Amino acid sequence: MKTIHPIRPVWLCCLLLPCLLSACAGGVVVAGAAAGGAAVGADERSASTMVDDERIELEANRALGNDAELREQAHVSVTSFNRIVLLTGQAPDRRLKQRAVDLVRHVKGVRRVHDAITIGRPLPLKERLIDAGLTAKVKTALLSSKGFKATKIKVVTENRTVFLMGLTGHATGASMAAMVQQVEGVRKVVKVFEYTD
Repeated sequence: MKTIHPIRPVWLCCLLLPCLLSACAGGVVVAGAAAGGAAVGADERSASTMVDDERIELEANRALGNDAELREQAHVSVTSFNRIVLLTGQAPDRRLKQRAVDLVRHVKGVRRVHDAITIGRPLPLKERLIDAGLTAKVKTALLSSKGFKATKIKVVTENRTVFLMGLTGHATGASMAAMVQQVEGVRKVVKVFEYTD
């Protein structure tokens, strides 16, 4: 009779790790966001816009992944909300950083690119896992707050800097950013909102 061994914690981590890192391949991360991109609340985008955002992320990641230098030397994540794209991650120099921005800017449907790529070596796995944990903490803080309307907010964390994307008013956006800044471990909050007022 064959013995079935339980899944050990180490193997479980190995199985779950790809989900956390969203398929990063040495360099460019072909994912929707850096350690997150998670949404909070009801979405105010139309169905066609949500589909466009998914397509933009896929096409942008494909373009970045097809560039050998970027793939091997950089770590760039793409998040699209209402056809506005946030680029986070690291590139070794300004030339490759600009190339990543230019490739994404030419993807059909992109209205604007917010470039938050920093110059430097890609973050190690340990730092990316910390970012994933921070994204979860920020989402929990936003969900537990009763002071905000049900506007969808995307949370993206890169090197302990939290980026907030979504449709909101100026006052609400400022309040959200102030609250997120108080979350333990957050170094900086960057508002990438599209304002409705």
